[in-house]
Amino acid sequence: AAAVDVPAVEGGLARPAPPGGGALTQSDGEMADEFVAFLSESSAVEGGAMRISEGGEVWFRSERELAEMVVGFTKAKLQALAVSARALARYVNDLESELEAADEAVVEMRRKQQEGQQGQAEAEAR
Repeated sequence: AAAVDVPAVEGGLARPAPPGGGALTQSDGEMADEFVAFLSESSAVEGGAMRISEGGEVWFRSERELAEMVVGFTKAKLQALAVSARALARYVNDLESELEAADEAVVEMRRKQQEGQQGQAEAEAR
């Protein structure tokens, strides 16, 4: 499972998590390294669907085996992105809720301030 950056909460307001790893922040080289590791793990598990020569050449039994390997890696990446997207959606929802609550608090404070000023004006007029 992929790690998910969860927002920290300070003083009642959500703060974005520090930028971290993840598919969107990976360089092409990092993604390539991850794919090579995926291939290495898969070659040990898949029972000969592919092999890696001592020179580093990758040999697949068939195009179908290659396609299945790429699909497996891509699915894992998409699942990690989906987890991150859900976490981001929850974070945005929390921010919207906090903003709505803050707006309501401001409206209430303004109402009380106006009532106080009106009451003071009435007292001075007497």
